[in-house]
Amino acid sequence: VERYIKNYSLEGTPIKKLFNDLNIKSMYSFPINYEGKLLGYLILQYKKDYKKMSTDDLSFLEKMAKQIGIAMKDKK
Repeated sequence: VERYIKNYSLEGTPIKKLFNDLNIKSMYSFPINYEGKLLGYLILQYKKDYKKMSTDDLSFLEKMAKQIGIAMKDKK
């Protein structure tokens, strides 16, 4: 979370306060796209511990986000 805040210049913003208030230790976000259009994000947050995901975990979640995008577009 701290690296995310630094990378996106969020120091002193409501987002940093929210992360601190919710005691979020680590976070992963995956864009949900379909045909080049951003539909949303799949976000996982960990509050108890810092969590480092394996390459396999990240790959699985990226594929899941892609499938969610297809499902969302098919629903319309």
